[in-house]
Amino acid sequence: MRLKLKDNNGLHELDVQRKGEKLTAQIDDKSIELEINELPNSRYIIKSGDRIIRGYAIKKKDDIFIHINGCSWNFKDVTNEDVSVHSAGGDGDNKIVSPMPGSVIKILVNEGDKVELDQPLVIVEAMKMENEVHSQMNGIVDKVLVESGQQVGFGELLIELAPLSETSQDE
Repeated sequence: MRLKLKDNNGLHELDVQRKGEKLTAQIDDKSIELEINELPNSRYIIKSGDRIIRGYAIKKKDDIFIHINGCSWNFKDVTNEDVSVHSAGGDGDNKIVSPMPGSVIKILVNEGDKVELDQPLVIVEAMKMENEVHSQMNGIVDKVLVESGQQVGFGELLIELAPLSETSQDE
């Protein structure tokens, strides 16, 4: 199966071949072989060599959300659209959304805090599993839109980040 997926970093070509639990995926110029074990509720145990990874994926219309080991990716399936593989991505790295329906159990940052790429920002609990939601960019917390204890839905906006200005990087 060959797909075109768009995310904040641009457009990617994904070619997936699956035989039973074995999956070979090539995204852009990178190739990876995985063993996939599907669990209930769109959850998966993924084995890459000796490494075991837990994650889940949700597809809602053309939107694909993947959450693995605390990192989240949002893709849009644009396979049937006329787009260039080298076109630029849109903005959106600054919008931190809930990877699942659940409860916000801890907010790890405050408005005005500097954050780094992959820094944990919020912990959302669903089905007694805590999931750290990480920053997808270096920046400053512009708005915290939720509070501890609040119920959130899949894709609900939790935090907005602003890019670091040149003056704030020098501080």
